[in-house]
Amino acid sequence: MDTRIQAAIEDRKKRWADFYDPNNPPRHMLLIRLTENTPARPLPHPDKKQQRIEWAWMQYLAQMKRVAWLDDDTMPYLDVYTGTEIFAEVFGCSVHRPEDNMPFALPFTPAKRISHGIGMRRSSPTSPSSCACQALETSCTIGSAQDEASGPPEIPL
Repeated sequence: MDTRIQAAIEDRKKRWADFYDPNNPPRHMLLIRLTENTPARPLPHPDKKQQRIEWAWMQYLAQMKRVAWLDDDTMPYLDVYTGTEIFAEVFGCSVHRPEDNMPFALPFTPAKRISHGIGMRRSSPTSPSSCACQALETSCTIGSAQDEASGPPEIPL
Protein backbone atom coordinates (compact mmCIF):
# COMPACT_ATOMS: atom_id res chain seq x y z
CA MET A 1 0.00 0.00 0.00
CA ASP A 2 1.22 3.52 -0.84
CA THR A 3 2.89 5.10 2.21
CA ARG A 4 0.90 8.29 1.64
CA ILE A 5 -2.37 6.36 1.79
CA GLN A 6 -1.22 4.39 4.82
CA ALA A 7 -0.29 7.65 6.61
CA ALA A 8 -3.71 9.15 5.79
CA ILE A 9 -5.43 6.04 7.15
CA GLU A 10 -3.35 6.20 10.33
CA ASP A 11 -4.36 9.86 10.79
CA ARG A 12 -8.01 8.97 10.29
CA LYS A 13 -7.78 6.10 12.77
CA LYS A 14 -6.38 8.54 15.35
CA ARG A 15 -9.22 11.01 14.71
CA TRP A 16 -11.78 8.23 15.14
CA ALA A 17 -10.11 7.06 18.35
CA ASP A 18 -10.21 10.67 19.58
CA PHE A 19 -13.86 10.91 18.54
CA TYR A 20 -14.72 8.10 20.96
CA ASP A 21 -12.59 9.57 23.76
CA PRO A 22 -14.83 11.91 25.79
CA ASN A 23 -11.75 13.76 27.09
CA ASN A 24 -10.27 14.56 23.69
CA PRO A 25 -12.95 14.63 20.95
CA PRO A 26 -12.34 16.50 17.69
CA ARG A 27 -14.63 19.49 17.10
CA HIS A 28 -16.09 17.85 14.01
CA MET A 29 -15.86 14.79 11.76
CA LEU A 30 -16.25 15.12 8.01
CA LEU A 31 -17.67 12.15 6.09
CA ILE A 32 -18.21 12.60 2.36
CA ARG A 33 -20.15 9.91 0.50
CA LEU A 34 -19.52 10.00 -3.22
CA THR A 35 -21.97 8.28 -5.52
CA GLU A 36 -20.57 9.60 -8.78
CA ASN A 37 -19.56 6.72 -11.08
CA THR A 38 -20.87 4.22 -8.55
CA PRO A 39 -22.62 1.20 -10.04
CA ALA A 40 -26.02 0.30 -8.66
CA ARG A 41 -25.92 -2.03 -5.69
CA PRO A 42 -27.19 -5.51 -6.59
CA LEU A 43 -30.22 -6.65 -4.62
CA PRO A 44 -29.42 -9.06 -1.75
CA HIS A 45 -30.83 -12.14 -3.44
CA PRO A 46 -29.06 -15.52 -3.14
CA ASP A 47 -28.69 -15.76 -6.93
CA LYS A 48 -26.80 -12.44 -6.99
CA LYS A 49 -24.07 -13.54 -4.59
CA GLN A 50 -21.18 -13.14 -7.04
CA GLN A 51 -22.44 -9.72 -8.19
CA ARG A 52 -22.62 -8.59 -4.56
CA ILE A 53 -19.07 -9.79 -3.86
CA GLU A 54 -17.74 -7.94 -6.91
CA TRP A 55 -19.73 -4.80 -6.04
CA ALA A 56 -18.45 -4.76 -2.44
CA TRP A 57 -14.85 -5.28 -3.56
CA MET A 58 -15.03 -2.57 -6.25
CA GLN A 59 -16.55 -0.15 -3.73
CA TYR A 60 -13.70 -0.86 -1.32
CA LEU A 61 -11.04 -0.30 -3.99
CA ALA A 62 -12.71 3.01 -4.96
CA GLN A 63 -12.68 4.09 -1.30
CA MET A 64 -8.97 3.26 -1.06
CA LYS A 65 -8.27 5.43 -4.13
CA ARG A 66 -10.26 8.30 -2.63
CA VAL A 67 -8.08 8.26 0.50
CA ALA A 68 -5.28 9.72 -1.63
CA TRP A 69 -7.21 12.79 -2.81
CA LEU A 70 -10.26 13.28 -0.57
CA ASP A 71 -9.38 14.82 2.79
CA ASP A 72 -12.23 13.63 4.99
CA ASP A 73 -12.55 11.19 7.91
CA THR A 74 -14.04 8.26 6.01
CA MET A 75 -12.37 4.91 6.62
CA PRO A 76 -12.38 2.44 3.72
CA TYR A 77 -14.62 -0.53 4.52
CA LEU A 78 -16.16 -3.57 2.90
CA ASP A 79 -19.89 -2.97 2.53
CA VAL A 80 -21.25 -6.48 3.02
CA TYR A 81 -24.85 -5.35 3.20
CA THR A 82 -27.99 -7.33 3.82
CA GLY A 83 -31.62 -6.49 4.24
CA THR A 84 -33.83 -7.40 7.14
CA GLU A 85 -34.51 -10.72 5.42
CA ILE A 86 -31.45 -12.27 7.02
CA PHE A 87 -32.90 -11.84 10.50
CA ALA A 88 -36.38 -12.90 9.47
CA GLU A 89 -35.18 -16.05 7.78
CA VAL A 90 -32.87 -17.08 10.59
CA PHE A 91 -35.78 -16.83 13.02
CA GLY A 92 -38.10 -18.92 10.88
CA CYS A 93 -40.04 -16.43 8.76
CA SER A 94 -40.57 -16.99 5.09
CA VAL A 95 -38.95 -14.38 2.87
CA HIS A 96 -40.35 -12.92 -0.34
CA ARG A 97 -37.75 -11.81 -2.89
CA PRO A 98 -39.29 -9.56 -5.56
CA GLU A 99 -37.24 -9.33 -8.75
CA ASP A 100 -37.02 -5.53 -8.63
CA ASN A 101 -36.93 -4.71 -4.92
CA MET A 102 -35.44 -5.61 -1.56
CA PRO A 103 -36.46 -8.92 0.02
CA PHE A 104 -38.84 -8.78 2.96
CA ALA A 105 -40.28 -11.09 5.58
CA LEU A 106 -43.76 -12.42 5.17
CA PRO A 107 -46.03 -12.17 8.21
CA PHE A 108 -45.31 -14.76 10.86
CA THR A 109 -48.09 -15.49 13.30
CA PRO A 110 -47.65 -18.53 15.54
CA ALA A 111 -51.44 -18.84 15.98
CA LYS A 112 -51.95 -19.06 12.22
CA ARG A 113 -49.19 -21.63 11.83
CA ILE A 114 -50.57 -23.76 14.67
CA SER A 115 -54.11 -23.62 13.27
CA HIS A 116 -52.76 -24.94 9.97
CA GLY A 117 -50.70 -27.64 11.69
CA ILE A 118 -47.40 -25.97 10.83
CA GLY A 119 -44.81 -25.94 13.60
CA MET A 120 -42.34 -23.12 14.11
CA ARG A 121 -39.12 -23.59 12.21
CA ARG A 122 -35.94 -23.31 14.17
CA SER A 123 -33.31 -20.83 13.13
CA SER A 124 -30.80 -22.15 10.67
CA PRO A 125 -27.26 -20.98 9.96
CA THR A 126 -27.66 -22.67 6.57
CA SER A 127 -30.58 -20.53 5.41
CA PRO A 128 -30.01 -18.88 1.99
CA SER A 129 -29.58 -15.44 3.55
CA SER A 130 -27.14 -16.65 6.22
CA CYS A 131 -25.09 -18.58 3.67
CA ALA A 132 -25.00 -15.62 1.28
CA CYS A 133 -23.85 -13.27 4.04
CA GLN A 134 -21.14 -15.70 5.15
CA ALA A 135 -20.00 -16.21 1.56
CA LEU A 136 -19.79 -12.45 0.99
CA GLU A 137 -17.73 -11.94 4.10
CA THR A 138 -15.41 -14.84 3.28
CA SER A 139 -14.96 -13.84 -0.36
CA CYS A 140 -14.21 -10.22 0.46
CA THR A 141 -11.78 -11.24 3.20
CA ILE A 142 -9.99 -13.64 0.85
CA GLY A 143 -9.94 -11.00 -1.89
CA SER A 144 -8.42 -8.41 0.42
CA ALA A 145 -5.83 -10.85 1.73
CA GLN A 146 -4.75 -11.73 -1.81
CA ASP A 147 -4.37 -8.10 -2.81
CA GLU A 148 -1.80 -6.81 -0.33
CA ALA A 149 -1.41 -3.55 -2.25
CA SER A 150 -4.97 -2.54 -1.45
CA GLY A 151 -5.93 -4.85 1.42
CA PRO A 152 -8.06 -3.51 4.23
CA PRO A 153 -6.29 -1.61 7.00
CA GLU A 154 -6.52 -2.99 10.51
CA ILE A 155 -8.60 -0.71 12.69
CA PRO A 156 -8.05 -1.44 16.39
CA LEU A 157 -10.53 0.91 18.07
